[in-house]
Amino acid sequence: MKYLLVFLVLALAYWFWRSTRTKDQLERQRRDGSPLQKNSQAPSNAPVTMVQCAACGIHLPSVDATIGKIGVFYCSVEHRTQARD
Repeated sequence: MKYLLVFLVLALAYWFWRSTRTKDQLERQRRDGSPLQKNSQAPSNAPVTMVQCAACGIHLPSVDATIGKIGVFYCSVEHRTQARD
């Protein structure tokens, strides 16, 4: 029972410390106009265009694709080289 009481006191102290820390961060953000670190590293939810490899037919994001001479997309440099042969 004694250990349960000690654990409960420690949990309440941790919860109180975290809640005041979050409030301080929000106040600092409002005052400085700077975003919180968590929000500045958030991934973008913008959709990504998918393309199909002309050699193997796999679909991949256009930013990861390799473009051939006539604007055809390939999944790798090897497939682009094979298509030339």
